[in-house]
Amino acid sequence: MALVKAGVIRYRVDQERREALAIRDPIAISNSSERFKVVEETLAPYRDEQDIDIDKLYLSASQAARMLGYKSREVHLLLRQHKLVGYKEKNSKEWRVPLAACL
Repeated sequence: MALVKAGVIRYRVDQERREALAIRDPIAISNSSERFKVVEETLAPYRDEQDIDIDKLYLSASQAARMLGYKSREVHLLLRQHKLVGYKEKNSKEWRVPLAACL
């Protein structure tokens, strides 16, 4: 169990984005901006002071791909090869990936 305050996650991902902007690397800016957007979407229902178990907060495979800088099909391949932690929902084709695996 990995409990982290929502505000700490937001701060660290925002800090990563600011560092990318400071060094003016277009690839780093693009990747960190995508990570920031996914984290903001995922943590929207949580207040900054709320503890979150990042092992039990799940992303879709497409969100995980955006966080990791991969295409969705590459993330699906990593999941099938057990190189990325995740699980397939029952009676569905959808994969879920813990936020912890993408940070």
